[in-house]
Amino acid sequence: MGQYWNLINIDHREAMGNMGKLGEFFWYASRLVDRLMPLRLSEKYESEVGSLEEIKRKAVTGLVDRDFQIHNLTVLPKNRDSSTSALLTLPIELLLLIIEDLGKDYLNLLCFSMTCTLLWELSGKARYDSLSSELDRHRWAGCRIILLGDYAGTLPRSMLSAQDIEELGLGDSQNQEIGSALYEAARDFDEPSLNQVSPLFANEKVRANMKLRKELERDAYTLHFGHWICFTWEGFILPKPEGDRWMVRNLSKRQYMTKSSKRYLTQMIYCLIGRSDDPSVSMPGGDWLIRGPWAGDRIDITLVSIHKEEHGNEKDQWKDITDGVMQKLREISDEEDREDEFSD
Repeated sequence: MGQYWNLINIDHREAMGNMGKLGEFFWYASRLVDRLMPLRLSEKYESEVGSLEEIKRKAVTGLVDRDFQIHNLTVLPKNRDSSTSALLTLPIELLLLIIEDLGKDYLNLLCFSMTCTLLWELSGKARYDSLSSELDRHRWAGCRIILLGDYAGTLPRSMLSAQDIEELGLGDSQNQEIGSALYEAARDFDEPSLNQVSPLFANEKVRANMKLRKELERDAYTLHFGHWICFTWEGFILPKPEGDRWMVRNLSKRQYMTKSSKRYLTQMIYCLIGRSDDPSVSMPGGDWLIRGPWAGDRIDITLVSIHKEEHGNEKDQWKDITDGVMQKLREISDEEDREDEFSD
């Protein structure tokens, strides 16, 4: 049979499900790295966040037509005598309050914004902020993450809070059994949307409304709406400037690893977040891999330049563990007779 593994985000109550044996997936790239990366909306989005005063001026002078309809989504009525037309007679200040409230749900705000030119222009900043929040909601950066084997018994001390234990129904589990109990509880966790396509199409409202889905799919190819509807996760990852380096950080222990490229970042993280009581991992290094010192800690990935801006005065409080982890990876690779090039 062998031991199977699950990559779990404790804070989001998300898990990758049965990933198989560690030796079967260890050397493959993972979406985990992308989910830990820093994100930024590009200038293409920033350019559509216009001056509110300028938009108000256009609306008053008629340069922005309140009634000119640029789209009809199924969630909004089409009749010009309907509540939509009445809505557009409201003062701009009230429309902005509505937009602000809808910004809590990116899909709702997007559909509302696509009703007419005025609402599209008024909602520019709100769309930008709402999309940023939507992306953050899918990120794993700063979360407690563990690669858990189904033979796990104990867990790292203080990894789970009393609230976690209660919410996950682990209160009756003994300390030596709580790892396997968490593995079972994680079977009911949501699986993260790690696809390259926009998470918007995974929204329950969109999946339940075929007509709405088809309209969104159609408008994903239009000039004005496309990048707000259908986007790739990679498109928001902050590019690494020449000479800069990626930094994998343990925010709980204030440790880090650095690398000039993304290659092998997945394996470097796997080396540190595994947890089990059984060293049967279908690959060398089992005794070390099952006691990952970062298991259950809060981790993220950023740029060295950003880290210096955030913690420039705390250099002595952070420990670089890159060399030790890379040496262990080389040993595992050599034992498997692999021909990996662990360059910087």
